[in-house]
Amino acid sequence: MLDHSDAVSLVLFAVGLASTGTVLWVSSRRVDRKERERSQFMRMRSRLNQLMRERS
Repeated sequence: MLDHSDAVSLVLFAVGLASTGTVLWVSSRRVDRKERERSQFMRMRSRLNQLMRERS
């Protein structure tokens, strides 16, 4: 059986673990979104460069 301090420690550990997991999840989603935006921008830029080369 857990005494009071063990239960508090377990709860604090679980809260810390959950918050760490949440931060990692949110940051990975943000990085993924930024990477998609960057690759889309690079595609648009290469298309624009190609069009400019074709015109000249």
